[in-house]
Amino acid sequence: MSSERKKQQKRQKASKKRSKKQAVRRSRNASNKQVKGAGLSDMLEWPLAEAWIGQDWHERGARFPAVITREHSSGDMAAAVFDVDLSGPGIVKAELLTHISRPELQSHLARISEAMPMMEIAPGHVLGAVDAGWNMNGESLPPGFARARALFGELEADARIEFLTGPPEVAQKKQGWLSKLLGKRD
Repeated sequence: MSSERKKQQKRQKASKKRSKKQAVRRSRNASNKQVKGAGLSDMLEWPLAEAWIGQDWHERGARFPAVITREHSSGDMAAAVFDVDLSGPGIVKAELLTHISRPELQSHLARISEAMPMMEIAPGHVLGAVDAGWNMNGESLPPGFARARALFGELEADARIEFLTGPPEVAQKKQGWLSKLLGKRD
């Protein structure tokens, strides 16, 4: 084989390789455009990812954040973020974050966690907390609630958990051992 023929074959092989890479890049870009243009109904088809709730969620009249996420296979995420106050107002704030990356979500969660530490929990528990707050609101829901609540889709709340609504309990002063022994004097 002549050196000229070898060079031509090498160029053809490189050209084929380049066109394959371009085809892969084009299909990846097309799917990314499809994800970026996804609406809420499309996001409901994305699998549920993580869910978080403030650590004090189980206390009577607690106020805590509640977050649920969905993630596309491309890494694009959607998150519904709620501020739930079970002492009376119910849902104080609701926000739907769409087309965010995992680092952006983690940054948002870090800001929320500064006020109250959060823990990962089953999505059905988060839905139960949001619905408990929703029942307290009546007709006065915060802006964005309907869109944020819609991210739960067909998920059902975990009925095994009871959310304690109403004013927080005030801790009573404990009676010391000497008072118990001698009896309480009035």
